[in-house]
Amino acid sequence: MADTTTTAPATATSVSTTQNALQLLQSTLAGYGIDTTGSISNAILGLLQSNYDSSTITTLVQDPAAVNSQDPNVANLANAWQQRFIGNVARQNAGLPPLDPATYISTENSYKAVMTAAGIPASSPLMDNSYFGNLMGKDISPDEVNTRVTAAMNAVNSTDPFVKQQLSQNFGLTQSDMVTHLLDPSQAASLIATKVQAATIQGEAGRQNLALNQQNALTLASQGLTQSQANTAFTNVGTQIGSQQALANMYGMQPQNVGNELLAQQTGANINGTSAAQANINLTNLRAQEVNQFSGSSGAAKGSLYTEQSGVS
Repeated sequence: MADTTTTAPATATSVSTTQNALQLLQSTLAGYGIDTTGSISNAILGLLQSNYDSSTITTLVQDPAAVNSQDPNVANLANAWQQRFIGNVARQNAGLPPLDPATYISTENSYKAVMTAAGIPASSPLMDNSYFGNLMGKDISPDEVNTRVTAAMNAVNSTDPFVKQQLSQNFGLTQSDMVTHLLDPSQAASLIATKVQAATIQGEAGRQNLALNQQNALTLASQGLTQSQANTAFTNVGTQIGSQQALANMYGMQPQNVGNELLAQQTGANINGTSAAQANINLTNLRAQEVNQFSGSSGAAKGSLYTEQSGVS
């Protein structure tokens, strides 16, 4: 009876101690943002109860192969840890070194600060740890995320209906998914900014009832054409295209190329294989044909700058 009496309180004390240790472990890890669900601390406790020491546990959480362990406690810990630090899994798969927990969490917090400053709500999928893990897996820094967010939010919040229309029509974006698409970590930040600028340039073409295709818009954006410059260029093209196409029709000089030539001349860019220099020559030759024969009736509808296949329409 003595043995039984002694064992019962000891067992109760052991259970109490274990529960207290688990609560402390959960509270500590959660405080660091590591284990908000408690799954990691439960797995660690199971290993401690199975006589694993701390150094072995530390090694296991950093071993990707641990998820295949026959010991359920090891597998549970590895799965829980990798789920929390999913970006490290992506980094290792990409041949990048994993981040230590402190650096990982610091990077997450930097991402969150960028998103919060841009007004992205906490409920957005862009604020989810799995999205941050995707960014870390691509080795995208918080500074680059800031560049992406700024470009995306400028596009989404733009009051210019032409820009939004072009983003939707040419890049398949609705207003609700523009930010997510533009922040796709598989795309370079510079390409995202170029897409936004390309849509802005297309918007300026739209103001003049001219449709600039995606390829040429991206070409002009990558060459640094600003919205102001695009406005001037397309205003000039829109003013001239009808009369110049009429002249080309009159003298058999390929009116379908006039739009490309006018835009190349206005922007200094190579448009569908037509350089600015060649465009100047062609347009000069065209205008030289006009010897008081042009009546002012264009015979060409504004908006025929390029076809979607050839470049402008």
